[in-house]
Amino acid sequence: MPRLVPNPIGELMHPLQRIESAITALSERLHPGDAGPSVQEELGNVNRSLDSILLVLEEIRDELSATSAKRPAA
Repeated sequence: MPRLVPNPIGELMHPLQRIESAITALSERLHPGDAGPSVQEELGNVNRSLDSILLVLEEIRDELSATSAKRPAA
């Protein structure tokens, strides 16, 4: 028998259950503890790269200051 009064909440229950189950499955796959070590390792690589760039920049700065000190003032 057809409903006399529409039930919009009842019509939303099936899509909401599908969304909830998809979120649950995704949260199980993307457990935060699993990504921690790889993120930590990648941050270590970035820090080492930045340290080497900093050393090169400091050497360039020292070379430029040494050459500007040797030039006579115009």
